[in-house]
Amino acid sequence: MNRLMFFCFFFMILAQWVFADEIIIVTEQYPPYEFIENGEWTGHDADIVREASRRAGVNPVFKEYPWKRCLKMVEEGAAEALISAMKTPDREEYIIFPDTNLSYEKNVIFGRRGDALVIKSLDDLKGKTIGV
Repeated sequence: MNRLMFFCFFFMILAQWVFADEIIIVTEQYPPYEFIENGEWTGHDADIVREASRRAGVNPVFKEYPWKRCLKMVEEGAAEALISAMKTPDREEYIIFPDTNLSYEKNVIFGRRGDALVIKSLDDLKGKTIGV
């Protein structure tokens, strides 16, 4: 009986999501990919999401939260999507990533000339103070 109730509940939630006329997309401002300008979400990724939503016949509702809250909201089902999330094994447990990236980004770390620190991975930065 519990399995039957689970499947009924699952399909009710799935039907509500499939037939919804809007989807909640959470993110934080991350120029130039998504940011608020003149009261409206804009940027490379926001524009792509808006166009894909238009083609799917749904209205994207962008909501801004701190990044950790965005991840939690998607994990718990309080939001249908988030943008600008890097694909990681942990996130793949509760997020379906598209086969094609919306955008590409390269992160670079510079150090002061003469410093002996060699950085080959993010782990090399543990315990270090960095600035942006």
